[in-house]
Amino acid sequence: MASTITKHVAQTRAADGADALPDQNTGVWDELAIPGAQPAPLLVSATWTNASGGDWSTASDWSNGATPTASTAASISLAGTYTVTITTADTAASLLLNNTNVTVLDTGYLTLTRALKITAGTFELGYASNIAGGTISTGSSGTFLAEGGGMFNVTYDGTLNMGFRNAGLAMGGTIAFAGANGSGAGALNLTGVGAGINTYGVTSLDNATLNIGGAGTSNSITLYPGSVDATLTLGSKLDMVQSAANSSATIDLDFYYGHTGTLINQGTITAEASGGTFSIIDPYEIGTFVNQGSILVSNGDTFTIAPLTWSNSGSISVTGGELIATGVWLRRHIYQYRFDCRQRHRRAGRVSKQPDIRCRRQHHHQRQRRDH
Repeated sequence: MASTITKHVAQTRAADGADALPDQNTGVWDELAIPGAQPAPLLVSATWTNASGGDWSTASDWSNGATPTASTAASISLAGTYTVTITTADTAASLLLNNTNVTVLDTGYLTLTRALKITAGTFELGYASNIAGGTISTGSSGTFLAEGGGMFNVTYDGTLNMGFRNAGLAMGGTIAFAGANGSGAGALNLTGVGAGINTYGVTSLDNATLNIGGAGTSNSITLYPGSVDATLTLGSKLDMVQSAANSSATIDLDFYYGHTGTLINQGTITAEASGGTFSIIDPYEIGTFVNQGSILVSNGDTFTIAPLTWSNSGSISVTGGELIATGVWLRRHIYQYRFDCRQRHRRAGRVSKQPDIRCRRQHHHQRQRRDH
């Protein structure tokens, strides 16, 4: 799946003309009369006509008699209860769902250049399916279900809910979030029992509050290398929060045929779950963690940093929780700090000095580097 990331370049609002807006009924994008604005490409409107549902690629089920293409503004609003299924690699400029009783089931690969707007109804991203490009948004009667598919180079407006059992999603490229109607920050709730996210290749998440860990449940984000190393960057506007009591949150730096994972935190990670655990793990002892942002541990939570190598040019604060650090803490310049495992306290800098901070020794002598 990692190879798909290189095939789909992120399509942003700017690329489509910042002054273009979709018609709420047809999904067709029109140009506003703003001096100097570049005309948005003209789109062909196509509406679904089969009240019994069917396959997306059946041309006769569309009002214009043709399967949607990259220049089609498709809409599915016909009354009735039915399912439209995407089974192959299909494309549209935009898709508007506006029927509470309709389900679009993506088991193939849908590429959008503009937007998926779910005003009413359900878009179900099935196992091993993908959606690439464009902006996804949901109305008060709209639902986006992530059930094992992939999302690549997408902007998501509003709250992406993965709060149901075994919710799964693969991510790659630039995943940006925004609030409702594209304003402010968005949200991602990774809280369902067994729910998890896998990232492939170079991935970034930004401009959202990512709630991880439901009460008494375990949730994970796994960096999966393929033909290239996997790098996940948590952007400067990304707040990852674990707050549900007795929850378990894990970020796993996986390994595959010589390729490994690197986690870069530029935002804020808050571990404040009473009785909870938050772990950055490195099972194959080859991954890297780079903290350029903030880590806040409190309320009896335990935060473990276990990658083979990790560095800190940001800040780590522990108040009423516990930090367990293993691996090699790289000291590249005077603004990075490390624990002394022998003295079990911080030596200097912006790592909060608390009696409940400890550094666990590695078993292998070559990993027990010290600064004297």
